[in-house]
Amino acid sequence: MDFNNFIATVKEEVQKLVGNRYNVTVNCVMKINRELQGLSIRNQNTEYCPSIYLEDYYQEYQSGKSVIDIAEEIVSISRQKNLNLSGIVENLQDYEWVKPRLRVKLINYQRNVKLLKTIPHERILDLAIIPYIHLRKDNEIMSIKVHYPLMDVWNITSDSLMHIAKNNTLIMNPVVVEEMTHFILRMIMDDTKNLEVKTDDNEEILKSIFHNDQMQNEMYILTNKSNLDGAYAAFQTKELKDLSYRIGSDELYLLPSSIHEVIVVNAKDMDPYKLKEMVISINSTQVEDKDFLSDSIY
Repeated sequence: MDFNNFIATVKEEVQKLVGNRYNVTVNCVMKINRELQGLSIRNQNTEYCPSIYLEDYYQEYQSGKSVIDIAEEIVSISRQKNLNLSGIVENLQDYEWVKPRLRVKLINYQRNVKLLKTIPHERILDLAIIPYIHLRKDNEIMSIKVHYPLMDVWNITSDSLMHIAKNNTLIMNPVVVEEMTHFILRMIMDDTKNLEVKTDDNEEILKSIFHNDQMQNEMYILTNKSNLDGAYAAFQTKELKDLSYRIGSDELYLLPSSIHEVIVVNAKDMDPYKLKEMVISINSTQVEDKDFLSDSIY
């Protein structure tokens, strides 16, 4: 069964499960860096409803999972997502409620041209800053992109919206500058927090990652406190000036690791062409499409 037939079959099975009181639709949804097929289950009184994306389910189907099991799982997840959104959706048209929850993130411009036609943004080089609504409920973090129709409801300009979202981002999720070795070690510790990893092993872990002491000392991560959507930190002048002083160089290269962080290196004795080749290679082999930021260096 090809993907299009899979979509039609899953939609039919979901419709059987939820009955005629609900309308099951599948639409192309513009996400960061990609477009996905999103299935929605909506009743007549629902203005907003979550989309369940079908691409991963198609891979599960190809690995042997039945369409019936997939349809049942989609219905269950949709119901849970609707519960999570209850009490939130009703407030989205209330700008005073939304205002403190506005944030910004940095994305690639060219890969998101269609999406950017529907949302406010600021272009910087080959990148774009976009606003979104940051939501948290029952320890689950959610985000909703701000589209133009919602701005019309709020009666707010793009400039005002972006100004507030930028300020909120820096206050609620401040910039973090960290040595590369410490950042990677912390990520490893977070991934293995349920395992017994001795503090004495930290040095050996770092040695297994880096073999060049000079490279360890000259690579820094620029992100934010949550390590989510932290690449926006790359445009914070104060932090860059402080890091320049710390490194002892007026010239830095910014390497876009992902939408979540940027790597900063001393430009001295660095070959920009080799750095760009490295960024392109890592992006093509290690960075997921949803996290891609740029193949450029700055």
